[in-house]
Amino acid sequence: MKTYSNLAKECFFKLIRLGIGTEKYSDFPTLTRECWTQVCGLGKTMALMGIMVSGIETLPKEKMPEKDILLRLIERVWQTEKMNAELNRKSVEMYELYKKEGFSPILLKGQGTATFYPKPERRMPGDVDLWLLGGEKKITEYLNGKFDKLNISDRHIKPLEKGYEGIELHTIPCEMNSPAANRRLKKMLEKWKDEGVLIDLPNGIGKVRIPSDRMNRTYMLIHKYSHFQSGGIGLKQILDYMMLLRKGFTEEERIVSVKDIKELNLERFCSAVMYVLKEYLGMEDEFLLMKPNKSLGMALLDEIFTTGNFGFYDDRYTKAEGEIPKAGFHDKLKRKIMQIRMCPQEVFWGHFNSIIKS
Repeated sequence: MKTYSNLAKECFFKLIRLGIGTEKYSDFPTLTRECWTQVCGLGKTMALMGIMVSGIETLPKEKMPEKDILLRLIERVWQTEKMNAELNRKSVEMYELYKKEGFSPILLKGQGTATFYPKPERRMPGDVDLWLLGGEKKITEYLNGKFDKLNISDRHIKPLEKGYEGIELHTIPCEMNSPAANRRLKKMLEKWKDEGVLIDLPNGIGKVRIPSDRMNRTYMLIHKYSHFQSGGIGLKQILDYMMLLRKGFTEEERIVSVKDIKELNLERFCSAVMYVLKEYLGMEDEFLLMKPNKSLGMALLDEIFTTGNFGFYDDRYTKAEGEIPKAGFHDKLKRKIMQIRMCPQEVFWGHFNSIIKS
């Protein structure tokens, strides 16, 4: 991924904190056009342009970027708001459809998570992920009868028909590589499936059911870790988790969630996330699940800046024809060691499972 100056990174984080309200405006440097270009580049690669613009809106006029840059940012925000309105409509439509079919759907991440933000319409949207209940066999048989073409993977089913673009249907929300951890997770999910919460999506578009906060405090962490271990993790996913935690919880709820996380061997990864949330995004101590780990947190932050949103900007392992990938043996070894430090059990079993499948 492109290299950004320390000033651009500092200003980017400051704008995100201003945009979500963990910091109030007191000062902000006057940036050159080149630096603003870098800051905007970070907003794009981290899929946080809308949140960043909310931060820019708190600045005095003389501190804002030049007019042409500002207008392009405003246009991007307008596009994001339009996309969110469409995804909200589609989320309700799909929710109602599968509810009528008796699958008691739960909307995962995405448009449900957006409601945790001060301005939901400015969170960059993605796919519509629905967890369908009723058993994998029953769900698969129903979908095979309804659609001519399906893309079926280990964790979700995508109908390949017009009108279903970006729709992912899950028979299980997530899995763990470790067999022992995965057994514990299945027991948790069996309990959590009955704890969904009905919420209103913005602008009266309709209601959907989303996971309970307890489930999300673990499920969203698993989702982040799976991307961290595979393609890459971006700051938007970390910020989503922060918005969830800032909803608040009792001390008893915190203890329960930490127990859930430890049973899945994810406490070290969680402590790294806590460091980024506290030190770079300004999350208050009262919302921390556990003590932040600086060493692991800095390693996680380095991975975030290297990979960008969902790893889309990670150019270490890609190459054009005739070119050698940028990442050599030592780079790959360094990344693997970092992953082992975060969660050795998952790395071991992930490697083991890949050998078995091959």
